[in-house]
Amino acid sequence: MLFAIWMVMGRLLTRWSAEQDVTSNPEPTRKLRKLSGPGSVIYPLTMTFAAVDWVMSMERDWFSTIFPILICIGQMLSALALAILLLAVERRRMPLAHVASSEVLHHLGNLLLTFTMLWAYLAFAQLLVIWSGDPPHEISWYLHRISDGWKIIAILLFLFHFLVPFFLLLSRNNKKRIEILTAIAAMILVTHVLEAWWLIAPSFYQAGVHISWLDLAVFVGVGGVWFTFFVRQLERRTLVPMNDPRFALAIAT
Repeated sequence: MLFAIWMVMGRLLTRWSAEQDVTSNPEPTRKLRKLSGPGSVIYPLTMTFAAVDWVMSMERDWFSTIFPILICIGQMLSALALAILLLAVERRRMPLAHVASSEVLHHLGNLLLTFTMLWAYLAFAQLLVIWSGDPPHEISWYLHRISDGWKIIAILLFLFHFLVPFFLLLSRNNKKRIEILTAIAAMILVTHVLEAWWLIAPSFYQAGVHISWLDLAVFVGVGGVWFTFFVRQLERRTLVPMNDPRFALAIAT
């Protein structure tokens, strides 16, 4: 059911965006806005159910009201990092070359910094509430994620999912240089994959780090299918919105 909702919303947004590229009539953009408003509410709600069913339920005694929102913000952060990487790869391709200015990179860097800080804030808030309250069931979720080898993964997440990107993104020059911004985005994206593994795997291997070939197979299999489909769809469409009534104003500001 959740996949059906996401697929329908994604399909409609993609179709209306393609329609706007071939017409100067702003009606497709109006449809995009009408769906995007409710969609910004529907997506977090449905992701809340997904986070509880797919991740939180693996340890039946654990509970956190912050966790679903943390998953949503993590997805937004990784999606933004992926968009920056795609921009770096395709920035010389017309008509994207006219858009990928240093100011646009600066704005993307500011957004990346904002979501990095928001992710860190939510992660720390969840840890602070559970650690200070010391409830027996909730605290156990953290205890076997900071024991043995899992502690190293937790430290890596703190360093490369927040601390290093945070200080690098404070610099205006770093955000305007495509090479540095791309490296930061790649760091965040790779670390976010590591975070997903850290959230799930300790529920099955609480004694210490356990790496199975299935972990890599699932990531390459599911991720490979999605990435192949995504790239094929990307190649069929223009990388810059055409005939969008507010696109020129957005780029100018």
